Amino acid sequence: MKIDLPPEFLVQRDCSLTALINFTAKVIKEKDEPFRKVQKRVRARVRDHQHRGELPAKEEIRPENFFSWALEFKGYQALTKVEGLPHGARVEVAGLGAVVGTPMVSVVTPPETYSALLEAYVAATSLNQSLLNENSRLKTEIQSLTIVAPKCVGI
Repeated sequence: MKIDLPPEFLVQRDCSLTALINFTAKVIKEKDEPFRKVQKRVRARVRDHQHRGELPAKEEIRPENFFSWALEFKGYQALTKVEGLPHGARVEVAGLGAVVGTPMVSVVTPPETYSALLEAYVAATSLNQSLLNENSRLKTEIQSLTIVAPKCVGI
């Protein structure tokens, strides 16, 4: 079953906690299980974790924070099948004092063959050169404008 992500969850702002709970319940619900029962179960877990301080105790929350929290639970793994679901990543490396996190996650898959890699490299190099040329042109244009500007000041 393909479930489309509501567009309001893709915006970088707080969303209704009720909407997030309803969406989560819809995704994790088993075929023969009543929606209302799943919804109550999700809401109870949210309220419990709000009480513990693991979720903000408010009625609006950022979707990526909510889904990052929800994906930690075994029963909510069906959420991983929702394409484009906003969630954060937290990586802790033993022996290092740094923790790396990101509000949104994206994965880049490198080309698998040498010819595809070479093609990607040539395209990236070409784009880089065109950006360098445009940068040079814009620098020259800005310098010409700054030379003209002092003449206008005396008017």
